[in-house]
Amino acid sequence: MVEKIDFKKQCDSLKDFGFEFNSKIESFSFANPADLLERSFKYFCGSYKKIKEYDEVVKWMENTNHKGLFLYGNVGRGKTVIACKVLPVLFSHFHNRILTMAEGKFLNENVEEVFRQKLVVIDDIGLESIRVNYGEKKMVFSEVVDQAEKTGKLLIVTTNLTLEELTAKYGERTIDRLKAITTRVLFKGKSMRR
Repeated sequence: MVEKIDFKKQCDSLKDFGFEFNSKIESFSFANPADLLERSFKYFCGSYKKIKEYDEVVKWMENTNHKGLFLYGNVGRGKTVIACKVLPVLFSHFHNRILTMAEGKFLNENVEEVFRQKLVVIDDIGLESIRVNYGEKKMVFSEVVDQAEKTGKLLIVTTNLTLEELTAKYGERTIDRLKAITTRVLFKGKSMRR
């Protein structure tokens, strides 16, 4: 005979000892995301040129499906506009939620704030230096991804680096976790900046 176990009760009792069991990322959706994206670009950039990568962002906006968003690839394709302008406005307006912003190059200085928040945008990862804490060298972004997976943090991340460059910098473990907790959109093509 198999002994019955009340998993909720057991999980709740272990929280006092530092265990995190409710690590599912919150899910969000936006009505008419293609229209919202186009109107947002026109507002922030003055114009809008639809590219196929935006279709993947729109699909994520229809239902984030308990995942963050990882925008990577070529420069000048709208990754930062989406992550740092469009999505903060839409999350605030439609979900009354504030996205915490961090620039990759300043991630070391802002890591404690990033750890405290549940919805985080990190723009341009790969530019931060190694953090030295009492002689111990750490890759802060790896710690953020690890914590995000364990605690259910929604991450929206941008970079101009390739997956291979990111793996060389942060290691396979970090990139594997990042892939698991985000929807990835690869941006190809020439810069659209004038």
